[in-house]
Amino acid sequence: MRLITLTACLTLLSSRVFARKYPSLLSAASVGLVSLSAGAGKATITWYLTCSNPFLWPMRIAQIQTLDQTKLMKLLESCNNGRGFCKGGRCEPNNDPSGAGPFVGNFKECQTGNGRSQVDDFILGGGDQDAQVNAGAACNNGRGTCSARGACEPNNDPSGAGPFVGTFEECFNHLSALQDLPQFFSQSIVCQPVSADHIHPYNDLFIKNSAQLVVMSSKELPARLRESIESTKVEYRQLGKSGLRVSVPIFGCMSFGDSQSIDWALNEDEALPLLKAAYDRGLNTWDTANAYSNGASERTIAKALKKYNIPREKVVILTKCFFAVGEEPETRHFNYREEINKSKDYQNQWGLSRASIFNQVEASLKRLDTPYIDLLQIHRFDPRTPVEETMKALHDLVQTGKVRYIGASSMWGTQFAQMQFIAEKNGWTKFVSMQNHYNLLYREEEREMNRFCNDTGVGLIPWAPLCRGHLARPPKDFGSTSRSKTEKEGQPGSHGTVEPDLTIIKRVQEIAEKRDWPMSHVALAWINKRITSPIIGFSSVERIDQAITADGKVLTDEEEKYLEELYQPKAISGHA
Repeated sequence: MRLITLTACLTLLSSRVFARKYPSLLSAASVGLVSLSAGAGKATITWYLTCSNPFLWPMRIAQIQTLDQTKLMKLLESCNNGRGFCKGGRCEPNNDPSGAGPFVGNFKECQTGNGRSQVDDFILGGGDQDAQVNAGAACNNGRGTCSARGACEPNNDPSGAGPFVGTFEECFNHLSALQDLPQFFSQSIVCQPVSADHIHPYNDLFIKNSAQLVVMSSKELPARLRESIESTKVEYRQLGKSGLRVSVPIFGCMSFGDSQSIDWALNEDEALPLLKAAYDRGLNTWDTANAYSNGASERTIAKALKKYNIPREKVVILTKCFFAVGEEPETRHFNYREEINKSKDYQNQWGLSRASIFNQVEASLKRLDTPYIDLLQIHRFDPRTPVEETMKALHDLVQTGKVRYIGASSMWGTQFAQMQFIAEKNGWTKFVSMQNHYNLLYREEEREMNRFCNDTGVGLIPWAPLCRGHLARPPKDFGSTSRSKTEKEGQPGSHGTVEPDLTIIKRVQEIAEKRDWPMSHVALAWINKRITSPIIGFSSVERIDQAITADGKVLTDEEEKYLEELYQPKAISGHA
């Protein structure tokens, strides 16, 4: 590996080719760190830029996967005649000068608006590259965008409501200079609005300007690192203002356990291969709770780590405390609250008193067979225990190293704010995450909780982002799975089964059919821009693969409005 100083870096960028064909890039951005590995026809580039406006934050790190240069260039040729950006293999609109969305302007105009340069990922979604290139060449007679899945995306609205009309040949002319450099291929750069003080949500990793360029050939890239990069199929985001990075999505493990506890549970033989498949794809953040199947979910995670020899430090384990763990499978706290409260065997075994928290954490550590919990979440608010007692106990657990970060789950916004303020007042550990109930069909959290979390740097990792599958399948298929059958028979009138929810679901289906996406991708595209990472449960490897290919998909403003306009307020659900 050779290290080249900033002087050499600037010399490279201001070479004859760049000066002739891309002069505004040099004035628009200052070079941070460029990491390039290149070989015969292939290149991996990590490029950090910041807009010249001194009030703007540095851009986030983006890495472009090692892929065949020629085929990549063909796939990237659909990107909107310089007025969009390519992400996930498709061209995203760049059409909102108001500040609510990306700045209008071609790539060379990035320095003139209130935005920041962003180098976005181009990650091929898998499959045969030749087939995808051929699909792209035929996509909409040269006026569409071929997605990473090989689907043809419409590219036919010059008004600004959608991607700009342009043929494949018209794309990336502004970066054609890069084609003159055999070891490079084009980047996509787009201006995004920011404020002078901070950017919401706190999902990106920001860096200070660095003064070096690292160049190495692909043959020098260590084999295991290359294999790791190629097998990573997900993105990672900062969890709030913390340094903890989590996968997108997060694997929800509520369904792992015993059918005697919940009749739609996946047994160990079904669950273990799913965790292995998730880990192999980079989906390394797993959410469970002590009460899920009365501890069986936590034990399943421990068995997966042991069976597949997964290093503990390479997964992020989220668990929770509050509800009692029944001593027999059918004893669920949700069903026997009063009885458990009276029982001698459950005193100080649930709730958020100091004694209860310590007892629950010790039990979870044993079930998980781990010396620490990455993120301990309080499952609900405990009105019986002083907030000071709860927050001090959580702080002390962090100080011991048994817990590394703390988070919370569904409660009133005022309750969460009170807990945060008390921790801050006393210099104790504060929550870095909120796992709340949030999706297209339940948006009550937008009134207070989401706003407070965004304003204070708390990561949002909602449960039920697909509303228990309602947003992933047509209404006519409700009851086709074990879980939805249980809901259909036992919870009439629940979210997703009545109007206006049914019409919203049909609109999700309509957009999905128009874009040739799975329905889940529409719902995830809507929620992913509003949160850190959704928690999704999986019952098959195919559903894991479907969820992770939603990365990078973006809806137009008109599509979002179409999905949102029918929403009606609902009674609060899921707080306790």
